[in-house]
Amino acid sequence: MITIRRLGPGDEDVVTYLSLEDPSFDAHPGKAEPLEALSATATAAFLADPSVLHWVAFDGEEVVGHMFCVVHPIRTPPGREVLLFEIGVHHERRRQGIGRRLMGALGDWLATTDIRSAWVLADDADATAFYEACGYTVAADQPTYLTFDR
Repeated sequence: MITIRRLGPGDEDVVTYLSLEDPSFDAHPGKAEPLEALSATATAAFLADPSVLHWVAFDGEEVVGHMFCVVHPIRTPPGREVLLFEIGVHHERRRQGIGRRLMGALGDWLATTDIRSAWVLADDADATAFYEACGYTVAADQPTYLTFDR
């Protein structure tokens, strides 16, 4: 059974795992390299930062997907928006609805806030199609810039 949970303090091992196993979650497995993991202190600060939104999909104890977003200030109301920075599903678990469930977690979270929009940059047709299927709209003048408004 897949469960989606937002990471927080105490989940440092999950963040480290995702860094080291990054190639398994990359859109193009085999091309990516493991990432350098943050120090323990930096990981704890990352997870304690209220602007960090990092959801993970678990199948039991196994990490099968994740989505990392950042809340950042803007100069128009409501003064904040969300950047969807990264989403990845383990290459062996794709096409099972895990990515959509992660996107749903962001939508559910947005519904509890005054934040009205999230945006993402997509660099290929498959990513763009995925985001569009999840309700994002391609900006006519910037085809890699997609937005989601609730």
